[in-house]
Amino acid sequence: MMVSTRVFQYILLASTGIFFFSCRNPNSFEELEFIEPTEISYDSIPRDTIQITLTPKDQLLWNNVEIDTLNFSDSIRAIVIRSIDSGKRTKKFYSLGLQNISNYVIYLNTYRQTKYGFYKYVLNKYEMELDRIRNDYAIKLFGQQIYELNENEFVEIRTIIGNSLIENPVLDL
Repeated sequence: MMVSTRVFQYILLASTGIFFFSCRNPNSFEELEFIEPTEISYDSIPRDTIQITLTPKDQLLWNNVEIDTLNFSDSIRAIVIRSIDSGKRTKKFYSLGLQNISNYVIYLNTYRQTKYGFYKYVLNKYEMELDRIRNDYAIKLFGQQIYELNENEFVEIRTIIGNSLIENPVLDL
């Protein structure tokens, strides 16, 4: 007979902090052991971070440097692919094995006076470039266009190339 040495871990959120416990028997809390965390971090891997700001004068600032909207797609492609190629984050997939996954965050800042049409234009360019990158990876990994993939393969591609755009609250001049 094989004895399982599986350890169940629990997190207790209390008003005084977060406590970590482990237990060999999930039906009995008599064997609880306190785990001393060395660092509490939900994502300790630093990400490539980009600040994009859309100004009221239809300017696109990439980390406070103005770039042409025509170069925006190339800049998005570069940051996404560089974040994957860095190998900082990996995930094991059933059909693909261990793969590097994207590791970037783009913060989109807009002013209250920014034109909605300019905002939608930039957002659409971002989403279109992300779709192009996903299609390229679908061809590379599965030999098919992204629209030809089955549901599981499609989810794997979307996991590898995640959408990491966070819209910040509107800024005032």
